[in-house]
Amino acid sequence: MDQGRGALYFSRFSRSVKISEIAALSVLGRCLPGEQLKKAVRRSWAAKMVGLRGVPMKFSQILSITRNEDLASIQQEALAELEPLPLDQILHYVKEHAPDLWGRMESISESGIPASLGQVHQVKLDSGEVCALKVKYPGIEHNMELDSALLGMMTRTFHHFKEGFDLQDYDAVIKNELEEELNYTSELNKQQKMFAGHMMSVNVVIPRAFVEYCRDDHILMQWEEGLFLSEFLTVATPREKQQAADALLDFFLKNLFQIGMLHADPNLGNFAFRRTGQGVKLVVYDYGSVIPFPRRNALILLKIIKMVEEGKGDVMPWLVEMGFSPEPLSVLRTRLLAFFDLLLEPLLSAGRYELGRWNRKQRAQEILGPERWNFIIAAPASFLPFMRAIQGLFYYTKELGTGIFARPLLEQYRNQWEAEVEGLTTTLSEDAMRQTEMAAHLKILVLKNGQTHVSLTFPRRAVENLENLMEEELQEKLKSQNVSLDEVLRKCRENGYQAMTLFEYQNGQKTIKVFLE
Repeated sequence: MDQGRGALYFSRFSRSVKISEIAALSVLGRCLPGEQLKKAVRRSWAAKMVGLRGVPMKFSQILSITRNEDLASIQQEALAELEPLPLDQILHYVKEHAPDLWGRMESISESGIPASLGQVHQVKLDSGEVCALKVKYPGIEHNMELDSALLGMMTRTFHHFKEGFDLQDYDAVIKNELEEELNYTSELNKQQKMFAGHMMSVNVVIPRAFVEYCRDDHILMQWEEGLFLSEFLTVATPREKQQAADALLDFFLKNLFQIGMLHADPNLGNFAFRRTGQGVKLVVYDYGSVIPFPRRNALILLKIIKMVEEGKGDVMPWLVEMGFSPEPLSVLRTRLLAFFDLLLEPLLSAGRYELGRWNRKQRAQEILGPERWNFIIAAPASFLPFMRAIQGLFYYTKELGTGIFARPLLEQYRNQWEAEVEGLTTTLSEDAMRQTEMAAHLKILVLKNGQTHVSLTFPRRAVENLENLMEEELQEKLKSQNVSLDEVLRKCRENGYQAMTLFEYQNGQKTIKVFLE
């Protein structure tokens, strides 16, 4: 074996050993008792993932937003300790592969900012313009084949997949995304589309690319200042935090309903916030994981939103049109409307919605019942980018602590695309549609001697706040009669919030009736 091949073999062997260590830590982190021990393992896991750069680092960034809330800060700590490549390697690359840029460079930052697949340096051109130079790690492609062995472990770390579920489609989607990220020419094209799409946005900043100096292995773009989330939270006023949440929402919805591309990698190194006299602006740095989202799918989402708002409709055919598998969905068909009522609750709230009170997990379990896994199994692998994008939106909003208020913007897009939404058709005939209808209101009646004394009407969703609508004295009396409000809510969810009597309480000549109609 010659010296070069031997070095390559040793490098690949060393990397495979480290990948095995990461897999072992992933298993260990789920088995250890006590949160402190688990957190220590997560720190070691994150440090090893980040240290390998490439696929492992990219995957740790994905999980930091979508899986474990404290993993985001742990991942950032590991990234802060990562040593950048020496400057002389970057200079050698620029001189050899970008002579036109080399001749224009007046200065370059001594230390680079490490990322998953490349490194960023601040560069000043002889024209005075300050730029960000993103250079792909030398030889990063050679690790892709080896790192692809991680993909099975990666997708199986999503805890909601059942053992034995075929994840080959998910492996392929993630692998294709990572290979696409290595293509800087493709990333440049996506950045330009984002730049054009958000050019008129008042609260979103997309750096302008210097196309003439970009190549397959590097991108030169305008340097845009911003504070990453942890630093922003220490200095921002409550009003600025709200503006930051609104900017994130604008970015997500405009991408979804107007530009037709989703930013599917909202890790803490890709989004920053700039405080200005005109309000807070969102600064977006990376475009390797910008994924097209078909216009038809966006219109179908608006169609489902309309059904939820009206409280009636058959959601399943529209999910099938988006690529969901009909067989596992069929058993959930009459419950899907109530399920999407839950999923869309933060976006359809009439006021700013606090994500901490969502209680999504328990309610989803009770609405869908033991067949809840069917929804995950039915979802196409191509929906992973959408899931990551919206999870990122919710993660940042929750961290900002401001709540989310999406309804006004959603109304604008619904009005803009109303004709197209009305013109949508499905492959199912009308007589095959199964109409599901939820109750419109929660009603509370107080009768004395059979006559209505008090009549209160609330929106259907108020049933989830039933405990706070009732006096403590009445709650105690209900308990004495073995009426459990938790059980009442469980039945509401199981029945998809359809019209039903929740309970009646009789006390002498006084009767209290609570029902959905």
